[in-house]
Amino acid sequence: MILTKKQEEGLKIAVARYKAGEKYTVISGYAGSGKSTLVHFIIEALDINEEDVCYCAFTGKAAEVLRKKGNKNVCTLH
Repeated sequence: MILTKKQEEGLKIAVARYKAGEKYTVISGYAGSGKSTLVHFIIEALDINEEDVCYCAFTGKAAEVLRKKGNKNVCTLH
């Protein structure tokens, strides 16, 4: 899979933030903008165990979509 220019930029930012010791990074965008795809690339680039990643969504529907895409540790923000 090939990332868009925006996703590539997001990947660089997220990796740099992680290496700088930032505790979290927020990835936002409209439905279908490629957030889930970007997260998979970030996890791969950082060689992180996916079990150590927590996905947060604003709605139950969004959390359900993340789970269906194979993401674990999904929760909603209240």
